[in-house]
Amino acid sequence: MSATRFFEKLHEDASRLERLLRLVEKSPEDEELLNTLRAVEKRYQRARSELLSQAGSNQLDVVKYRVINRYDDYSVGTVVDSLSGFQKAFTAVHDAKINGPKDRARFSTQAVTQTKLNVGYTYPGSFGFVLSLENSRDLFDGSLDKSIDVFSDYLRIECSDDAIECTEQIGLAATSTLFKWVDVNANSNNSVDYQWRRSDEVVLGELVEVERFHTLQSVFLQTAKLEDETEEHLGILVGVDLQRGSFHFVTGEDLDVRGNLSSSVIDEEFIVPKRYVARLNVETNVTPATGERKRNYTLLSLSPVNE
Repeated sequence: MSATRFFEKLHEDASRLERLLRLVEKSPEDEELLNTLRAVEKRYQRARSELLSQAGSNQLDVVKYRVINRYDDYSVGTVVDSLSGFQKAFTAVHDAKINGPKDRARFSTQAVTQTKLNVGYTYPGSFGFVLSLENSRDLFDGSLDKSIDVFSDYLRIECSDDAIECTEQIGLAATSTLFKWVDVNANSNNSVDYQWRRSDEVVLGELVEVERFHTLQSVFLQTAKLEDETEEHLGILVGVDLQRGSFHFVTGEDLDVRGNLSSSVIDEEFIVPKRYVARLNVETNVTPATGERKRNYTLLSLSPVNE
């Protein structure tokens, strides 16, 4: 039997089990009902074990994802946003691992396809989902193993230095997408119990308590990195406002710079428009939570270019 058919069978059994559990709650002394419940539970567990065995031979990872809300608020938004955030975060991390860190959340078709989580069935009696995806393996690693490991590393972050290091390793796009998953669960007061059973039978994952989400949320909201560099660019000075102390400079590299005049150049005379080599101080504010990288430019000097 194919893994797909096992999922269908489990979904059918899980639905029947759900109905039986509700009936037993109303008639807890109905012996015939209890016997039927036991039989269906046994069949459900047997099918689940067969699925895990089948998943390994088909190089499928099986992921259990359960939302546990502190106030028993299981609205559609609470559950769906958590699950959707998990999917987007996993895609973002995998894209960073195969394509390198990036600032903008534009993920490759390969990353999206390889990380697509398929819903197999839901847990009877809880807000949990069993998901699957292909994780092809060679003798040493699966294609998704390193991306899976990033989740564990991210959940261990304790301070701003850790958050900055994470951002440098996987990029602003992946870090901010991971933060959105954290933010959704923190704001909804969710704990998340996720278990990732790889096709080589290694089991990863953990119960992420709502307090951990709150800690991560707080750390990232307080984290920013200031980078300070000096750059030189050949281009055209197209505008100067001495009253405001500002300038406008464009280059052939599609760099359009607007910023402040430094005290060393504010009293100089400029020809506009004219080609110069501009020496600029570039102050960059990196915010991992929002994925923003804001640059502030200060003009330090201008050297005329002989035409």
